[in-house]
Amino acid sequence: MKKSNIGTGLACVLVLGLTAGRAAAQGGLTPPPGVPAPTMKTLEQVEPRTDLAMVAGGSGYHHVIDDPGSYYLSGNLTVTNISGILINAAGVTLDLNGFGISHLSGSSGYGILSATTQKVVTVCNGTITGFAYGISMFGPGLLEKLAVSDCSAYGIHGGSSLRIIDCQARNNTGSGIYTGRSSSLSGCMASDNLGEGISAGPDSSLSGCTATYNSGVYGISAGEGSMLDGCTASGNSVFGIYVGEGSSLSGCTASQNSGTGISAGNDALLSNCSATYNEGPNGIFAGNGSSLRDCSASYNTNPLGEGIHTGYGSSLSGCVTTDNAGGGIHAYYNSSLDSCTARMNKGLAAIMAGHGSSLDNCTATYNDGTYGVYAGAGSSLSGCTATYNDGIGIRVSYCSSLRGCTAMENSETGISTDYGSSLSDCAANNNRFGFVVSNDCSLSHCSASNNQGNGIDGDLGCSLSSCTASGNDGNGIEVSFGSSLRGCTASGNVGSGSSSFGISAGDGSSIIGCTARGNSNTNSPSTPSQGGGIYAGYSTTIKDCSASNNQGDGIQIASECLVSGNTCDGNGQGTGDGAGIHATSDDNRIDGNNVTENDRGIDVDAGDNLIVRNSANANTAANYDIVGGNDVGTLQTTPVDAGAWDNFGEWIIE
Repeated sequence: MKKSNIGTGLACVLVLGLTAGRAAAQGGLTPPPGVPAPTMKTLEQVEPRTDLAMVAGGSGYHHVIDDPGSYYLSGNLTVTNISGILINAAGVTLDLNGFGISHLSGSSGYGILSATTQKVVTVCNGTITGFAYGISMFGPGLLEKLAVSDCSAYGIHGGSSLRIIDCQARNNTGSGIYTGRSSSLSGCMASDNLGEGISAGPDSSLSGCTATYNSGVYGISAGEGSMLDGCTASGNSVFGIYVGEGSSLSGCTASQNSGTGISAGNDALLSNCSATYNEGPNGIFAGNGSSLRDCSASYNTNPLGEGIHTGYGSSLSGCVTTDNAGGGIHAYYNSSLDSCTARMNKGLAAIMAGHGSSLDNCTATYNDGTYGVYAGAGSSLSGCTATYNDGIGIRVSYCSSLRGCTAMENSETGISTDYGSSLSDCAANNNRFGFVVSNDCSLSHCSASNNQGNGIDGDLGCSLSSCTASGNDGNGIEVSFGSSLRGCTASGNVGSGSSSFGISAGDGSSIIGCTARGNSNTNSPSTPSQGGGIYAGYSTTIKDCSASNNQGDGIQIASECLVSGNTCDGNGQGTGDGAGIHATSDDNRIDGNNVTENDRGIDVDAGDNLIVRNSANANTAANYDIVGGNDVGTLQTTPVDAGAWDNFGEWIIE
């Protein structure tokens, strides 16, 4: 069967028809007659702009803008009237286009005045010089990349909610930049103005702003509730940076200002701020309830101030002060300091906190003042360290507590406390004196070593438990009357006076379970009171103690004491003269002690004492050297058939 070609023919007709239709829709290819011309819109058509030279003046102004729109300068403008440009309309953008506005003569009027208070006005990209007010903007607006100089009042003067970006103000007779509340300034500079450098109202924000060599009260100032980030003030005549209460500063720097570097009102927050080489009174000052984190103050030169000074109830963390002519850190009462450091400061105290404050892990080192660390009454210190200070290492007022604190190589006392204070796990090494504590203080697990005087020196009514004193050039532990010592150790202490002991307690004290060994005196030959182990005044109890290898007496007592259950061995070392137990007065009870290998075992110089149940053996001169008139248990050489009150060993009664 023969195929039909009708389908193929129809397809060809359709294709030819469609092709002809497309060709007809494209139009002719021949260009139109005449010279070619652009078909795009002009810049004026996209964003209509008006050359300011086309705008008339009036009312003492070179130009007056009454209509919204975009305006620009096409050249430098030399103002022959009182003022330059008046903006009466809202919604105006004025681009100075890199040109300048200057006054022909004098310095009066306004370079630019924006009188509207309703909508945003923008002025940018140029210089203004030689007026009373370089630019003044009453309402919200934007000023960007302007340089204003040599004005007799303000360089830049603005109202509330003004944004200022990358502007400069210098050599103005008044302030450089002034704005109202809720303004925003970024990247601005103010230098060599006779007034303030930059001044912003409350609730403003400033970022990356700089003020140098301004002569007013403040290099940079901002009202309460403001935020400053990365701002710098240097060489200003009084304050570097000042902010009102409730403000925050981050990464700000103040240096070489004639007054305080950075000053903040109450409840301020400062982080990573620094103040250097300011003339005072302080490097950084913050009011009550403020918080400072990782701030530093160094080389500030006022001897009457401090590197960092805060009001009461403040919090400081990670702050560092170095080589200030005054104190390092001073926080008023009820403040908290954590991980703060003060070094090489020269004022009264490197770190000072008022009463009720807490200090954790703070360090004071190489300071020249009276105190490394000082805290007022009722304060608490934990993990604090004071080293190489030219004064007292750590000093606290009454009823304070110290835990885990260390004082080392200070030229005066390592740790000093007022009455009613408590100390635990503290150490004082290589100071002039180790611990000097007032009455009714308690010390637990504290250690004093290699100090030039007494290791631990306590006033009346003190309580010491598990404390150690070793290698000190004086008494190891010395407390006044009514004190108690339990489980304490004094070893290797070396006195130099007419009397020195490892442990010395005043009248009415108790010494329980303590150890004194290897204590000595620089005098040679020495007396029983030089380089002794334990000394007790009147009416003292000495029980379950050990005294061994001391240069003088192992235990020496005055009158009305109870000496019971003690072990005394090898006392009277070297050129010394020492008994195991030595009673120099009357009415004592010496009961149940063991004395061996001393120069003399039990030595009693006066009558009316009771000596019972003791054991004395291998003492060099005599086991018992007791004057007459005492009540002495029968001497036995064996416990077989011995009485309950008998003594053991050979003895001499003078």
